[in-house]
Amino acid sequence: MRTWLPRVWICFLLLYTLPFIAPVSAEGWDPWRPDPAKNSGTGPVPPAAAPLPKTFARVFDDGSTSLQVSRLAGRKAPALLRPVAIMADFADSCFYGRAHLFPDGVPTSRQSSFYYAAHDSVYYDHLLTDVADYFAAVSGSRFELDVTVELEVPLLDQPMHHYGNHPEDGEQPVILARDVIALHDHAVDFSQYDTVFLIHPGAGEETDILDNSPEQIYSTYLGPEDFQQAFEDSVLSTPYIPSNDFPEGEGIRHVLILPENEFQDAFDGFSGYYGSLGVYCFEVGLRLGMLSLTDFTPSGSPDSQGIGQFGLMGYGLFSAGGFVPPQPCAFNKLLMGWLDPFVAAPDQATTWTLTPSEFPDHPQASARVNLTGAEYFLLEYRLQDPDGNVIFSFSGDLNGNNVPDFYDADSDSGDGRPTGFFDPDEDEREWFTDAEWDFFLSDNTAREPGVKGAGSGIYVWHIDEGVIRDAFGQQRNVFNANPDRKSVDLEEADGIQDLDSRQPSPWWLGGDDDSYRGEGNATFAAATRPDTRTNGGVGSGLVIDQISDVVQDPSYVFYPGTPQQYEGIRYAETMTFRCRREDDPAAVLTERASLDLAGVDLTGAHLLAVGAGGFVTDEPVLVAAADSGRVYALTFDLAEWVDHDGNPATVEPLAVAVAGDGLPAEWLQPAAAGQLD
Repeated sequence: MRTWLPRVWICFLLLYTLPFIAPVSAEGWDPWRPDPAKNSGTGPVPPAAAPLPKTFARVFDDGSTSLQVSRLAGRKAPALLRPVAIMADFADSCFYGRAHLFPDGVPTSRQSSFYYAAHDSVYYDHLLTDVADYFAAVSGSRFELDVTVELEVPLLDQPMHHYGNHPEDGEQPVILARDVIALHDHAVDFSQYDTVFLIHPGAGEETDILDNSPEQIYSTYLGPEDFQQAFEDSVLSTPYIPSNDFPEGEGIRHVLILPENEFQDAFDGFSGYYGSLGVYCFEVGLRLGMLSLTDFTPSGSPDSQGIGQFGLMGYGLFSAGGFVPPQPCAFNKLLMGWLDPFVAAPDQATTWTLTPSEFPDHPQASARVNLTGAEYFLLEYRLQDPDGNVIFSFSGDLNGNNVPDFYDADSDSGDGRPTGFFDPDEDEREWFTDAEWDFFLSDNTAREPGVKGAGSGIYVWHIDEGVIRDAFGQQRNVFNANPDRKSVDLEEADGIQDLDSRQPSPWWLGGDDDSYRGEGNATFAAATRPDTRTNGGVGSGLVIDQISDVVQDPSYVFYPGTPQQYEGIRYAETMTFRCRREDDPAAVLTERASLDLAGVDLTGAHLLAVGAGGFVTDEPVLVAAADSGRVYALTFDLAEWVDHDGNPATVEPLAVAVAGDGLPAEWLQPAAAGQLD
């Protein structure tokens, strides 16, 4: 089996347990933090008097290399995923609400929602609908998650620690998947689904902050490589999980291991109540082929935080305590095919326009500024609080408490705020429709109470596809292992490399001033910090300046006692910028080195210069190993080494390699030259 990466500890400060509402309610506390006893009508409880202590969140290496390679090669994510969600109790613990079924009594998890009588199919249908709503929003409706939740909850013969106390080879998740699927095989036609969501009792080990629950299970995605490795290690008898529903030679190759909840380890006034929505969305992102963009090296003490909280596939999975994950960064959206950036070519006279990234299907939702064949900047305009009311908002809020719970038909308060368990016959679930997913984008930042949306602006991502391609050949996740040369790096507009520091601070996972805007840093150039050099330190001469203001109208009015409360800040519907190139020798050299080969895209290609003198060829040749198995051979004046069709205006590949499955090959390393007899 693939070796599990040693635990990575990332520290961040939560100023409140779940700061959904600002300011606090008239009662003096946040209604998002309900009391477990509220079903008897006692209402919510006040938060801790002091800010919460530092808490830790851990994630580890995961993902499918084959999926990620195909995404980088331009194969879009599927438009539809049809998973089946299955559950099973452990021999020594069960889902909340099921203890009465065990005559001898077994432990149950802490309740992860005070408004559900049990963690049953209704509860998970709602939670997984939230996951589907998230992906529908961030994909611009280009991706649909259609989950079927099975009702039956069988009993495993083994206790939790049988699957959780994992050795170095990490075989237990595969064994858990094998055992639970076998229990459901008689009732579920697995051939009708493309993925299995396996939900187990208890919290995920990623939130074992106190490190006192070694029996727990890390959330993870098991892909084809994992099952192939399990087969080679004799853990499985086939390179997949067999099922009665598949013909011989076929089986289940995609499984997500998901926790019942993320509730554990209360300490120093912190309730320990993490949400599981962020973790669920993160694992679905891996299933789709997104890159995990945290930093995992050195083991146990990474020297950067990757992309911090500025994307789902960083530490954004724990934003707002895991209840409201931010959107994926622009690059992961690009990989999925949900984003089609326009190219902002350097031009003194042109002003470019960006629309908010919450609408990725808009043609101006992202801009690409090219550096080299493998490097470029991706720009996106992100709004934390689009309606400017300083409150987390969503249009599905039926009871006006700014919390995605449900409308309680017989609420003790008389206004629909939940004071009892969800009753599907009378009550109505609230959905994350039109939610402000980026509301907590930089919420760990120390700022004045009640100030929200302060991180809105243009985010500049430095992409290096060469680093990504080299990382594909590694045994562990090294996409962002080198803080000086990340594959996806946020250019922090304030000039302070918080994301690349080992020194803990309130801005360790990113801050409000990391976005570019007219009110703050409005210029990104050779002389600024950060600057527009390539990862190799070569000056590009690029200048991105005249960045417009993000705030159109800073005034707001407070209407106490109303559902909206604030008529707030008005943010710009679009942001603009200019892209030009400074007139200096370095810029001229960079411009002349750019290859424009009649529409041939060599982005990310590995180049090899083959010398003359009888070795392979009598004339110098440039060889480019491009994507989709293409190999180009060019003379040093950029003409075809072999002109296939006699037309010098066209550039055709010298050869196209095909993999064993009949699909174009994907190169992971540069080309090599030699004399083959």
